Amino acid sequence: MKNYLITLLVSVILLSCSGSNSILPNQIEPARSASVFNPAIHMFGGPGPGSGPCRDSDIATVVNGPGSIGTKGSVWEDGDGKKWSVVVALRDRETIPPTSLGFFKFIPEDAEETADLSPGFATGFIGRNLNFKIDACYFYDDLDPGNPERTFVEVCIVYQWAEAGLDNYKIIIMRYGFHPSRFVNGTPDEYDWIAVNVLNYQAIMPDVAYLPTTGELTVVMSTDYDPVHEVRWARGYRNPDYPMDVIMSSIYLAQPANDPYNGWTPRIDIGKITFAGFEDDWVVGVAYTGTVWVGVVTFYCTRVSYWDATALPHNAVIAGFRATDQVYGPELDAGLPTIDIGPPGEPYGCIAFVQTILPGNYNYVVATFADSRSYLFTPLQEDLNYATSPSVSIHPDWGDDTKVSVSYLASVDGFTWNPRARYINIQGDWPNSTVTKSNANTISNIQGHWSGFGFMTDYTFRPGTSMVAYDENRYWTTWTKPINGDPREVWGALGFIEP
Repeated sequence: MKNYLITLLVSVILLSCSGSNSILPNQIEPARSASVFNPAIHMFGGPGPGSGPCRDSDIATVVNGPGSIGTKGSVWEDGDGKKWSVVVALRDRETIPPTSLGFFKFIPEDAEETADLSPGFATGFIGRNLNFKIDACYFYDDLDPGNPERTFVEVCIVYQWAEAGLDNYKIIIMRYGFHPSRFVNGTPDEYDWIAVNVLNYQAIMPDVAYLPTTGELTVVMSTDYDPVHEVRWARGYRNPDYPMDVIMSSIYLAQPANDPYNGWTPRIDIGKITFAGFEDDWVVGVAYTGTVWVGVVTFYCTRVSYWDATALPHNAVIAGFRATDQVYGPELDAGLPTIDIGPPGEPYGCIAFVQTILPGNYNYVVATFADSRSYLFTPLQEDLNYATSPSVSIHPDWGDDTKVSVSYLASVDGFTWNPRARYINIQGDWPNSTVTKSNANTISNIQGHWSGFGFMTDYTFRPGTSMVAYDENRYWTTWTKPINGDPREVWGALGFIEP
């Protein structure tokens, strides 16, 4: 599943707010082993016909959805037993005024070079298309398995769109249907249908996730009515007679009543877990950049909200909390979180987020991992290094352990960044948990100059990493490669927890 959290971190946060010093950042030494990677693959951008500068990738696995034989929410396998993920990137078009499009490709689990990927599918309207996010789900109708309008892999892409030269963005939801026969003995080179929904609200920074039991969509966004920016959500309902049809609801506040402040950069996941009144239920989790007042000064912070995924939107009870004070304190800006709910059978959630270590200096930042099993906050970077743009994904089938792969951009000077990855191993339940980090490996020698905390509240995300786990051992991660200081290409690599 895509990049929920940590509901029981509420208790940690309450302890922190009450003045307790018993919960501290986790400083356990790294384990000896480390992730390894196949050679990096060039995915988007660079020279060539129809190409151009690309950035801001997002990746998701295709999961089992309505009617499928596999466990709902687990990674789908095609007729050849192969698993798939799908990646999207933004392509800037060098026009006046500037315009942009999105492109997405399928990645088979055994891809070793660019030629193993599917052709690129263009997505977007004429104008400015930004902040592409992606998810994918398999729908199966046992009474009509050959009909691509009833049995299909659906790729859903959400993004913000405005006419060229304008900034009154709306949220676009584009869905592409592929019959599963297109995945056999090759990669899909054509889709069977396309459908579009438009949310007529001024909003930016969307993300999307499926409820695998019904195929319903949940879309989150930050409404853009300056100076007020609220995290809101909408549900996409399926037509039971025509499953390719979706009707979008109105938008509803995704922030709890005790968080009346602004919210940006929301990321979403949906998973089935047991916690805090939920009993093996499907839950929506949203991590976002919020704000907090310290005296008369406002700082950015990481916040999480969650609710019953099956509740009617107007009845959904939104709960939430702030999740950063335990690390460096509220006087240092934090945010840009990512979130993952464990695959089926893994009742845990995790987030990773970025935090500054010098007031007002957005180059020198660190990345922090937190999970709902140990309640510990674990720094992702090595000693004396900096880290930004993290992504997380929980692996299935590790028995009593919980293993989470993480990717991020690492730096020794705060200016030049390399993509790196490692895994987190969690043993035991709170308060008897231990958390260890594998050694971090550089995925590629691609470097670039980024602000480690930049692009917080403007219309684009930072060029970061994105990650999904296939199974207990393998994952894909993607990142942006700069050339001459500008984001130009998107690369990716298949990683392994163990060789």
